[in-house]
Amino acid sequence: MSGLRRQDLDDQRSACISQACTPVRLLSSSAARPLQVDAAEPLVVALKAAHTLIWAFFVAAIGAIWLFAWRNDFTSATAAIGIVAVEVVVLSMNDGVCPIGPLVARYTDDRRPNFDIYLPMWLAARTKPIFGALYVLAIAATLLRHYNVAG
Repeated sequence: MSGLRRQDLDDQRSACISQACTPVRLLSSSAARPLQVDAAEPLVVALKAAHTLIWAFFVAAIGAIWLFAWRNDFTSATAAIGIVAVEVVVLSMNDGVCPIGPLVARYTDDRRPNFDIYLPMWLAARTKPIFGALYVLAIAATLLRHYNVAG
């Protein structure tokens, strides 16, 4: 947040409240547009919440592939595989980074693995290898089930 520490921002907020001044304005890290201090936190919360919901949707889709394969519902399994494939393409086009991450990064200096999503640190750091493997294995399981049922 433009090199200002959290304590500096809190001090400025306190001073602003006691003196009834206008809100402090900072520049985002992209220096493209000003950001009000009061607007930053709700925006980060909203972006992280949206990112977490999107993540949960794709995790559910990967789980659904397994369920559909087990139930021999190959049409639904194929649809779920396609839905997750769209996310794989989006990540591939962004060098493996979810497009929401850079949006959140504009408003925080935090770069921990979970700075842009509400996940435990250990899971946020390993989400692509864990769920990537589950996705590939789900596709393999679907194909194996399909050929065992059809053959």
